[in-house]
Amino acid sequence: MTCENIVLQLKGDIERGSVQRKFSDKSYICDILKVLHDSAIAFCQKQEFLVLLEEQTSLSHGIDIEEVLRSLKECLEGNKDVLFSCQLLSTMTSLMIQFEILTTDICTSIIKILTKAVTSAVDSSESCYYKSCCCQCLSQIEEWKPGTLWADREYILKSFRQEKSYIHQDYATLVTKIVINGVCGFHQTDENGFLRQQSVEPQEFRQMVSIIMENPELYTPSGLWHVVTSVKEIVQNNHNISPTIFKPLMLHHMSTMDPVILHLIIFIMVEFENEILTEKEESQIIGSLIRGLDHPSLVPAQRLFFAHWLKQILMDSEKDYGIKKYQLNFYPRVFDPLDCQLSKLMLLNSCIPRLSELPSDMNGALLLASVGYLHKLVWHTGNHRAVVVLFRALFGMYQRHCSRSFSQDINRFIKGLISGFPHFIPHALDFLECLRETTSDSSMYLEILNLLHSQVTSTTSEDLAKDYQYFLQVMRKVSLQKEISPHATIKFLNHLVQNAASIDGSSWILGNGILAVCHNLLVCHGTKQLYTDIGDILFNMMMSYDDMDIQDRALFYYSLLTSATSNKIQEFLKKTSGTQNFNQTISTLLPEGKSDDKSCSKILQANPPVLEWHRNAVTTNFDKEQKEFEDIESYYDWLSSADISIKASYKIQLSKYEKEKVQAISVNVESDNNFEAVKGIQLAEIKSKDSLDVTVHMKPKFPIPTVFRAWIEFTDNMLTYRNDLEEINISLLDMMVPLPEGDQLSLFNKLWPYFTNPESNTSRQCVQSIKIVHKTLEQFSERMNQFCSSYKLKDKENNQSCYGMLLASGHHLLLLCQGKEEQTNVSIATDSYHMLPFVDTFLTEL
Repeated sequence: MTCENIVLQLKGDIERGSVQRKFSDKSYICDILKVLHDSAIAFCQKQEFLVLLEEQTSLSHGIDIEEVLRSLKECLEGNKDVLFSCQLLSTMTSLMIQFEILTTDICTSIIKILTKAVTSAVDSSESCYYKSCCCQCLSQIEEWKPGTLWADREYILKSFRQEKSYIHQDYATLVTKIVINGVCGFHQTDENGFLRQQSVEPQEFRQMVSIIMENPELYTPSGLWHVVTSVKEIVQNNHNISPTIFKPLMLHHMSTMDPVILHLIIFIMVEFENEILTEKEESQIIGSLIRGLDHPSLVPAQRLFFAHWLKQILMDSEKDYGIKKYQLNFYPRVFDPLDCQLSKLMLLNSCIPRLSELPSDMNGALLLASVGYLHKLVWHTGNHRAVVVLFRALFGMYQRHCSRSFSQDINRFIKGLISGFPHFIPHALDFLECLRETTSDSSMYLEILNLLHSQVTSTTSEDLAKDYQYFLQVMRKVSLQKEISPHATIKFLNHLVQNAASIDGSSWILGNGILAVCHNLLVCHGTKQLYTDIGDILFNMMMSYDDMDIQDRALFYYSLLTSATSNKIQEFLKKTSGTQNFNQTISTLLPEGKSDDKSCSKILQANPPVLEWHRNAVTTNFDKEQKEFEDIESYYDWLSSADISIKASYKIQLSKYEKEKVQAISVNVESDNNFEAVKGIQLAEIKSKDSLDVTVHMKPKFPIPTVFRAWIEFTDNMLTYRNDLEEINISLLDMMVPLPEGDQLSLFNKLWPYFTNPESNTSRQCVQSIKIVHKTLEQFSERMNQFCSSYKLKDKENNQSCYGMLLASGHHLLLLCQGKEEQTNVSIATDSYHMLPFVDTFLTEL
């Protein structure tokens, strides 16, 4: 196979991802080596195959790696392309290390090639790029097999001192690696291994380290980091080398604003504390950091680095740098970014002695004044990020200064913030939780919580409606504290329940917040003193709250309150608020013998029925102010905002000779696609001699008569029963009301052509039909007037009459009746074709 075909095959294998599988075949590697020796193949393609060889050769079985290295060495000797030569060296080095054959003859010869290139004269024909690659390969070999290059150290060091180009850094990395291994005592003694011995004079090490540190200006910042940290290890492991070797570097870069270099200087200063710089020089470095912290043109991230390093030097170090003298330098400035202000405040906080040990007037005033700019920013913008920074600063200050006077200052601070910005309450509560976790013995948690509680209970109705969600968060915390009286909380909840509709339309969020506070009150304070107060709140929510889920939960809490002891309720609610199984928890409230989990969710059928209801009346209400309409579309717009609903009134009572009373009653009506969902009705109890009037509110979507199933669920002896009731039958007549007040005949005359002309409307389901009733007009009118007298309009002509009805679904039914001999022709026009079958049935049964 020719080399061109091999190249095509290799490319195809790379594209298909089958290279890894084929490398197990020895001949596959031979094909690659054949391509590498072919001068007709482009060097860029050869480099790609070299990378492939480097990555996949370890997967081959039975390959003679020394033969592969010899073949690659032959390619190197006859090659003049620098990039290809560098890739060859990299591949050979990688293979030698992978197969751990550095002591073989072929590897020794390759190392000599690398060493020869590195130790060649500066003005030799070897390119800088090639030398750089050789240095990096030798560094890897020296790291893998320490002491390999120790014998050539003098020649490498000589070339290193002469090299002043950009590859000086690569030489430094190699020399540093050799010196580190030398300090650790690794020296090559024979061909088979490396032994530890200490035969090198300390003077030689000092000379080599001095040479490494001679030209730091030739290093990049990252390269300088690598070299200096390596030299630091050498100095720390050899006490004959003084740390002052770093002093020229540190003095040269003392005023730099380059974060990488400055970090390196600080790192060395901290590592060799009191060994390199004088006190004055250390103060100069600290001054550079302080200037950088205040420098407005530096990015915030760099300024935060400076703050972190200052903290490391001034506070975390064992040496006393006289931190107090720097405190005024950490006073925040008005244009400092938020994070920088926080860092400065933390530094300033650490500079001030603990207030518990000294009078707190001056120091406490200085601390509170330092957050002045931050406080103004919060006060004038209401920014959430700014207030988080402010609370973090206050928390750090109080954590260090737990004095009584300072806590009072913070109380006043928070009171002013919350009074102006109730939406900061969640941040204030987070602040309190942090205080409780870190300073559990402090009374500040209760003081601030009591303060927030007083502010919430004195809130005006307007503010309460706007920010009730935040106020309820405070109440949830307060209700868990036995030290705070619950009576003000109960009064606050009563106000919310009574005004729920006006505050937030009786939303689920409001109801859930109220019930959460009630839950905490029952857990913390029990029912001994709060039985009546909480019972009233739960009963009102159970009876009048608009959200069904909230009604159900209020009913559940009310049932607990009236059926279990205080201790049982507390035990149950504590478990349900955690991770306990709900069924296992609620079973503790049931009587003995009824604690099976299955009984908790089972609803029993009451047989015979315990409760019954009787229909009183069904009315359709339509309340809307009278108005003149220019066209039909404006009339429909007006009608869409009208409230038209059906009210079915029933009387509920106990069946004869059954029970004295029934408690926790829930009246339910099934759902139907033609009607909006009917809300359930909750009743506290019914006694045997009493009867209760209930009204079911229904809103139809379409004018279709419907029969609803209805049932009652109630509790008795800690079990839940279901009692079926008489069905609710809503007929077409039940849905009808007269046309809006005003000129009804004029409205009839406008609607009729609108319904009967197909081109007059496209969006409504209008239809026209005719029904022949085998009665004279007089007989028909007499019968119609028994049911629809209120819908009859003025006669248009003799022997003709018309009726106009508005239905609860917002649709219309228009009838134009004309007598003809012994029959009446009834023309029907409507904007809902769904009702035609029911209208036909109604007219037939007249």
